[in-house]
Amino acid sequence: MNVTYACPNCEATNRGDVQATTDRLTCSHCQYSLSIDPPPATDGPLDHCLVCPCQELYIRKDFSQRLGVTIIVIGFILSSIAWYYYQPYWSYAILGATALFDFVLYLRVGNLLQCYRCHAEYRGVAGLDSHEHFSLETHERYRQQAARLNQAASSAPRE
Repeated sequence: MNVTYACPNCEATNRGDVQATTDRLTCSHCQYSLSIDPPPATDGPLDHCLVCPCQELYIRKDFSQRLGVTIIVIGFILSSIAWYYYQPYWSYAILGATALFDFVLYLRVGNLLQCYRCHAEYRGVAGLDSHEHFSLETHERYRQQAARLNQAASSAPRE
């Protein structure tokens, strides 16, 4: 299994392979060591985040959302240019080709597992289908919790 996570100490992005015998993740930037307790099973599904104590994980496509939006925006702009020059068939063809390209990418790209709390990403996880897809309600709960913790930390008296 492969994990991509933000270091809790320096917030740098790290990627590492995790085996059944792995008991620590070490940041390649600040050498912060994060213990994995308990170690993950190699054949079973991952039931908790290895970076934070969160028990809620969700499935999403292993594809850059920025790249996906960029593809759609380029298709929209090209279609708008064709429409401006009174070429409606080309405009529809460009929109159709963009949608077809997006659909092919959707079919070809695999899934990954992501943590709601720390946003760690897990690739190559066994039993991926045992997890739920993204839930906006759960995401909002963790987002609100992080906002309250940041507000409490910023309003705490400094010594």
